[in-house]
Amino acid sequence: MCLGLYRKIANEVSVKHDITRTEFEILLFGYDYEHFNRTALVENVPCSFSTLKKSLAYLVENQYIRVIRERAHFKSRLYSLTRKSRLMITKFYNQMNIN
Repeated sequence: MCLGLYRKIANEVSVKHDITRTEFEILLFGYDYEHFNRTALVENVPCSFSTLKKSLAYLVENQYIRVIRERAHFKSRLYSLTRKSRLMITKFYNQMNIN
């Protein structure tokens, strides 16, 4: 594993797929989970709440993530990664030589 290449490869993937680094970090975080909510992202992705909100809307709109449960009463909205984003993150890990 070579973390020295992380920034370079992450920027290449972001530019290639026309997403910001924050959106890439959201996808990278979500890759390890079957589903996640906004609270988990606020705790683990370093960005402002407004940036996170805009990034989630962009990712849903461009089909990188999907909403699997809408917000209702005391339950939060749940998101999961689509096949498109899982393949993108898998290719990123392969470029980083992470098995």
